[in-house]
Amino acid sequence: MYLSQARANAQLIKTLEEGGVLATEKDQVEEWLKDFANAEVDFTNFIAELKEELKTPSLDPTPLSPGGHRSVETLADEAGVTDQSGSLLPAEDIRPSEELD
Repeated sequence: MYLSQARANAQLIKTLEEGGVLATEKDQVEEWLKDFANAEVDFTNFIAELKEELKTPSLDPTPLSPGGHRSVETLADEAGVTDQSGSLLPAEDIRPSEELD
């Protein structure tokens, strides 16, 4: 930003030193400002719209382990395991184990 401002100032000084008229330069700058008044807002809106369009689809809601693998519990649920201690029987068919003395 500062470099472009410095270049613009140097160009204005050179123009004025070569016999340019300040009023003419002022009119030109005002014309540019009208043309580019909303440029920053338009650019910001464009970037926001572009980011929205480029969003990736949401990830699978399946829980992942820290290594990026699906959890054992999720795999068991998908396989239909109702008792994750080892039985594939539906929950109503599972009999409690005998208590040890």
